[in-house]
Amino acid sequence: GGGGGGGGGSAADALLPEVYQVLLRLAEACGAYRSLGKAAARAAEREVLGALDQVVPLVEALRRGARTRGSPSSAGADDEAWTDARDAALCVLYAVIGVLERGDPRIRAALLRLEDLAQPRSAAEGRLTDLVVEDFRGLPAHLRVNAITSCLQLLLLGFGDGGGARGLGSHDDVVCGRGAVGIAGQRDPFLPICRACFQLSRDAKLDNVFVSGSRAMLSEAGGGGGANSPGHPENLENEPENAREGGPRGLRRKKSVNGVPPVSTLLSLLRAAAPSEKKAGKGSRRSRPRGGGEAQPLAPPAPLTLEALIYATGVLKNVSASLRARARLTRCGAVPILCNVMARTHALARESPEGSGSDRRACAQQLIQVTATLRNLCSSRSVCETMAALGTPRQLCGLFATFGKQRKTTELLLHAARCLGKLSCCEAARADINRSVGSSSSSEGAAALLRILDCRKRPRGMGLVTREVLADEVAQLYPAAAFEGRGPEKKNMESSILSLILRVSYTLGNLTSSNEANRLAFGHRHDGIPVLSLLITILADLYLPLQGASSRDTATTLRASDKGGGRHGGRGRDRKGAKDDYSDSDSDSDEDTLAWHRSGASASASSSRDADDAKDEKVKRPEGKEEAGGGGGGDDAAGAKAAANSP
Repeated sequence: GGGGGGGGGSAADALLPEVYQVLLRLAEACGAYRSLGKAAARAAEREVLGALDQVVPLVEALRRGARTRGSPSSAGADDEAWTDARDAALCVLYAVIGVLERGDPRIRAALLRLEDLAQPRSAAEGRLTDLVVEDFRGLPAHLRVNAITSCLQLLLLGFGDGGGARGLGSHDDVVCGRGAVGIAGQRDPFLPICRACFQLSRDAKLDNVFVSGSRAMLSEAGGGGGANSPGHPENLENEPENAREGGPRGLRRKKSVNGVPPVSTLLSLLRAAAPSEKKAGKGSRRSRPRGGGEAQPLAPPAPLTLEALIYATGVLKNVSASLRARARLTRCGAVPILCNVMARTHALARESPEGSGSDRRACAQQLIQVTATLRNLCSSRSVCETMAALGTPRQLCGLFATFGKQRKTTELLLHAARCLGKLSCCEAARADINRSVGSSSSSEGAAALLRILDCRKRPRGMGLVTREVLADEVAQLYPAAAFEGRGPEKKNMESSILSLILRVSYTLGNLTSSNEANRLAFGHRHDGIPVLSLLITILADLYLPLQGASSRDTATTLRASDKGGGRHGGRGRDRKGAKDDYSDSDSDSDEDTLAWHRSGASASASSSRDADDAKDEKVKRPEGKEEAGGGGGGDDAAGAKAAANSP
């Protein structure tokens, strides 16, 4: 056989035919799925999932046998056998996922190598090369998610080994899917898989599949099936909890391929791309000491590229819009992994030259995905405390110093400001930020938050917030049509400078609410008084002329317009379709925040409102709002009392 000479090839000789049969069953079930009826399709679905469960353990057993051989000759043959099995498995999985690169000669060569090694006993068993000729059409999305998980696990088996006949250390021989060459011009086998995974993660109905895997939703009690059945993965989120855990409906909760849910596999990919630095001490539990030195720049091992990491992190961002997914990600250790990736990506961005360099742009995109995911995860106080222990709040402040001068990075700064807005309500996170207030210069640390709001020209300001930019956004928010009896036009304020000002000001308010040292540092040392005075003056010049409109008609129109937009829980998600690329899981969306401002402008323009009504609205409006209240999360009673009695 193809296992090698001597007695050392017996294990490979026994496992290779089994791998071949599993892949053959997988290809046959996928190929026949579309033409089958409902009952037969359900059986084929179980066949596909059963084969996916066996592929990774079998290939891993081959690899384990190759690494433990004593004889160098047999070790080399077994090593070649397991890489041949892995490459053939990747080809079949590419067809299941829909990224099979038919023009690549490596695809057919990999399938033929496995057929020669496995030596099928009869022609009746079928030929794998005859079945895997194109992508399998019509497969459910949850099957493709499970195939992506298996594919990533196979690639991670040989990732970073460096020792092997054709391991991922010599990436020229790796079988890649369609679209494996990205913007960096490198051939990355992870790229097409992560891109396909990102496209699937945009569907909110698949969140439960990403968290638990599609096998978690299959019923052991038999019965029909199909996409409309109650136990189907896409409909399980509406099931009662007792039915999910094996209640009257007979559903049993099983994990995904090899006991690992898809999100855990993605986290393993991020961990492999950005391994934590060596611990400072033997008993230390942190990847680096609290408040320690700079993180090492991100350097993903070849053939993995930063573009693939962007898509992988984007999957976590999309999935983390779900409450259940956030809990699972937290239990899987996503917070320290993401914080480490953010720190190392930020270090790489600081080393990259400013301008149109691809590394700096790619770093900004990666940081957008990471900060958006952390923004979703840091709704929990325990997560905020974990991030504070890792020094993440100061890292977020550092993003403003690095990217504050670039207009195209407003989206990144807005995600970072949302994270800081939530973290500033946590005492441990505020303490971490406070360490950078007194020692940093006016352009670093927490002082960079104040400098972002500086409308003066460079070098005093960063040039991001200017009178011209604010005038353009106010004109978009308050078009002339709004004051002529028609409702205001809907604008995409995802990268709004006004939203950035709102959230940065909220964070600064929490930092200075009951901290005298911070008040003195921001007010005097970092020029906070002239910066904020100028900002208030510019905003007043832009908003006050709006008082000339008809206040009563404008208030009625804007209130009716604000009631018309549904938010699906503030996450921008559509259960009947795809979710937005940058879903918002804040308790308040940009549209609601801006609607609050519009209502406030109309209220100030209405001179007929009596004092009691105005006082009642002032008390009711902040309820449930993230931006409401400038207090530092209840630092002391005196500060809260002073805020309550302030005009």
